[in-house]
Amino acid sequence: MCLTELDPRLDVDPDTPLRRPGDVLLQDYMLPRGLSAAQLGRRTGVRASHLKGITLGTRRITPEIALRLACALEPTAFYWMALQLRFDLERTHRLLTTRRAGPPPGSE
Repeated sequence: MCLTELDPRLDVDPDTPLRRPGDVLLQDYMLPRGLSAAQLGRRTGVRASHLKGITLGTRRITPEIALRLACALEPTAFYWMALQLRFDLERTHRLLTTRRAGPPPGSE
């Protein structure tokens, strides 16, 4: 396995549209290959229902799932984890920003 030295200032281009990791999995990897969740599940050892949950956005890509996807598809486990982390960070940032924009505590 090739490890990458990470720069502490590593960031994602904010102009890149945010996509759910499950959308990337479905639209960029499963559909072009004609793979169903059941077929990908057989290749990865991940239950089809779990993969379906990832594509629907009700489940996350965990480190174990990332490693299993990396064995069956071209992207590395790091790629799958980076997609999930970027999505989680952006969602949390939006949540915190929304909370801060609300009325100050005790003003109601």
